[in-house]
Amino acid sequence: MWQAQSGQDLRRQARQAQQQLDSVSAVLAAPDARTVHGRAVNGAVTTVVASARQNKAVFTTVNLPAPGTGKTYQLWLEHDGTMRPAGLIDHDGSVLLTGDPADAGAVGLTLEPAGGSPQPTTTLLVMTLPA
Repeated sequence: MWQAQSGQDLRRQARQAQQQLDSVSAVLAAPDARTVHGRAVNGAVTTVVASARQNKAVFTTVNLPAPGTGKTYQLWLEHDGTMRPAGLIDHDGSVLLTGDPADAGAVGLTLEPAGGSPQPTTTLLVMTLPA
């Protein structure tokens, strides 16, 4: 029984990973994709690719240091001067931002307690979203 449940869990995780990869790939390959690059104060190199048609944006980072025990990196979208949570990332790679990038002016990266915060408590990076 344990093996059957474990197999189902692995298949579900694989499906979720494939869906995430498909979503990220669709934004990166979008004909209207726009890109902006940045460097966080902790040395991470970042890229945001946004597609207005899809109303989605992807955040990619390399050289992102480990966040440390009890910490995570949190992404934010700035709307009219207010930063709104847009997802978590804890290692190099790409993540589809949650929220609505269409009206956002910037994306931010902060270091927060594990699980994230309702408001930013640090600032590692704020960069203007590509137009």
